[in-house]
Order: sequence, then structure tokens, then C-alpha cells
Amino acid sequence: MNAKKAIKFLQSLKVPEGPAAGEPLRLAAFQKKFVTGALAKNVSVACLSIGRGNAKTALSSGLALGELLGEIGDTQPNREIPVGARTRDQARLVWNFVAGYARYLPEDVQKRLTFRRAPRLEIEYTDENGTHLLRCLAADGKSALGGAPTLAIMDERGHWAKDKGDELEHALLSGLGKRNGRALIISTSAPDDNHPFSKWLDEPQEGVYVQEHRPPPGLPADDLESLLIANPGAVAGIGSSVEWLQSQARRAIARGGSSLTTFRLYNRNERVSGETRDLLLTVDEWLSCEAAELPPRAGQVVIGIDLGGSASMTAAAFY
Repeated sequence: MNAKKAIKFLQSLKVPEGPAAGEPLRLAAFQKKFVTGALAKNVSVACLSIGRGNAKTALSSGLALGELLGEIGDTQPNREIPVGARTRDQARLVWNFVAGYARYLPEDVQKRLTFRRAPRLEIEYTDENGTHLLRCLAADGKSALGGAPTLAIMDERGHWAKDKGDELEHALLSGLGKRNGRALIISTSAPDDNHPFSKWLDEPQEGVYVQEHRPPPGLPADDLESLLIANPGAVAGIGSSVEWLQSQARRAIARGGSSLTTFRLYNRNERVSGETRDLLLTVDEWLSCEAAELPPRAGQVVIGIDLGGSASMTAAAFY
């Protein structure tokens, strides 16, 4: 695969939806950086972590279409492009983007494309090199066994169900070696450091390109500089505007609780739990009272023990 050819192909497409639908697609600097890194020599896995609304699915969909058509340097016969997602509806987003891009392709190319919605979401392209297939998979690893992908896409990997998500990831990666394929793993941040997607980002590995747009922790939710770290598309006219992000941040701060937590997870791309149950302390409340240096211990200490049963853990409070 060739990064220059990929960038040229992507910028030959037209925006498939939204206010700019029908206009030429223009890549922002952070998107070009990812394409260049992902398609570099000796890279087999590329990871992109960025805030919601920065066109990461649209970007990977454009690359999927380029691979399907053989426009980004790979002309292997019978190319396979599996798209893994948490659910069928999530995978449908990639399918819809590819179909949207295809509406603006030359008629002779469109005639070679076949779109299927049942029993699977698939797009088939036929040319002199054979039949090439893009297929969408929900997070069930068994559905990907036996494949030999030339390009695999894992959309919103940080939020797949753990067991089935791991199965699908392993199935897709194990098939890449058959045809010197590549994988794109894209997502907003996972909720913690132990998640497989977090480990892809944190643990350097040979042949893995990582691009993470995550601000330092502990900053106010409406801090502009850190908001733009997580949302580089905002200043490039992609996705949410700077004004919208700031207004949503202020609203999340005012509402607190799960609203603030989910804003940090999805819009600020921070590693915080997206749990929506009522919390005794929110992430922001905890950060505001957490101290790096504690005062010297003095006097007596009272320890309260709450013995947990079968559905809860034992807890201790020190006062």
C-alpha cells in the first residue's frame, strides 16, 4: 500500500453526507499524518485514538473503499476487507460511508459494485483481478475465522464487549499474515489502562504505528487547549466546532455526574469509565480532592469495615 496514492485517492472523493455533502474531500493535517504512518513500510497495525466526531470512521471507510477498488497500491486478486465493530449497527456506519462515497464515483466503476444488506452487510467489486469483498462483522470472533484480509478495520475497538471483542480481534489479526495485510484499529479511548486497546497505545511493538490524541488528565472539562488536543478536526472544519465543544463542556460541568463523565470519555478522549449508574464520587470530584502530598499523620485512626456479600466487595474507610 502506498500512502501518497491513498491520500490522492481520498482527496478525489466527495463528502457523502452532512452540510458539505457533494463537495471535494479535503484531509486535515492529522488525517494525512495517520494515513502516512499507517501505510508506512513495515507497519502491519495502525492505531488511532481521537475524540468522537473527528471523522475517524469516515477516514477508515475511505481507505476501505480505496483497498476495495485497488486504488491505494494493493492489486492482489480477490482482496478482502473485513470491518469489525461492536454491533451490526456500528459496522453499518462504515458500510454507509463507503456506499456514500461510491455514489460519486464514475459510472463504469459504480456498475462493478454490488451492495448487499442481507444476510450480511457486504460490498462487492469485480474487475480483471477477480472479485473483491468488503464485509461487516459484529464482535463475534467466529464469524471472521478462515478469512485472509488484505485490510482489516476495527471500529471503536475501545468499546467492544471484552470476550467476543478479543475473539474478533485475534481472528482478524491472525489472518493478516496470509496476504501481508494491515489492520486499522480506531476508537475513542477505552475506559481504563487494562483494556486491550489501551495496551495497543501504551506498549510499543514492532510494526505498530500509534497516533493518540489524548490530553493530560485532571484538567477542567472546558479547558480549550486540551479540548483541541482531543478534537483536532474542530479547527479544520471537521465535525464539531470549537464553540459547540465548549458549550457542551459547560453543560456537562453544570449537570455533573454521568453527563460529565461521558463527555470526558467520548469528547475529551480521556480514559475514564463511561458507567452511567449513580456514583458516590464523580471523576471530577475525586480529582478535585485528590492530593499528591498528604499532611503528617497525627492522633487516632478509626477504621470502618463494610463486609460485602455475594454481590459486592468488602470495603474499608479510614478516618
